[in-house]
Amino acid sequence: MSIDALPQGRTSAGWLLALAMVGVAALLQPFPDLVVALQLDRQSWPEQPWRLFSAHLVHWRFAHLAGNAGALLLLARLAGPRAPSPAWALAGLLLCSATVVWLLPDLASYRGSSTLVAIYLVPAAATLWAGGGLRRGGATALLVLYVGRLVADAVGHWPSPLLPADVRSTWELHLLGMSWGALGLLRNRPWIRR
Repeated sequence: MSIDALPQGRTSAGWLLALAMVGVAALLQPFPDLVVALQLDRQSWPEQPWRLFSAHLVHWRFAHLAGNAGALLLLARLAGPRAPSPAWALAGLLLCSATVVWLLPDLASYRGSSTLVAIYLVPAAATLWAGGGLRRGGATALLVLYVGRLVADAVGHWPSPLLPADVRSTWELHLLGMSWGALGLLRNRPWIRR
């Protein structure tokens, strides 16, 4: 793939974040203790504030990484000009970390980038919807399936196949990510002709 074939503009930020996840995971694979050192946990983050961001680059296992990276690549591509700016996406990740630390006391530690996937979900669905016709059905299906998954997680059914059995899916953070993505879409609407 040539550099010219890569997505441009805001879409490229999603691709770069997905590639960073894969690169970090590949580099850290032989060093599981380093992965633990980069995850977000309540005890270590005040002395190691980089964990507020680094936790979004490390995952519980390869299936978790592959699912998050694949979904992010797809949604970033679909979102096109509606994709969040890199600053908005990173602010959403910081909001996610703050939520873990202050509002989810049952989570001892956090890893993953599913909040970032959720941030891109609403702009991707909006782009599909704007395409009309069958694309609107695709947008609806995407949102219904994702929200259905969140409901299943919230009530404790259908555990995620991407996570180890003892790690709970953070449906609250996925919902927060979708809300942040929707807010960014409403806040910055360069795709609306004036």
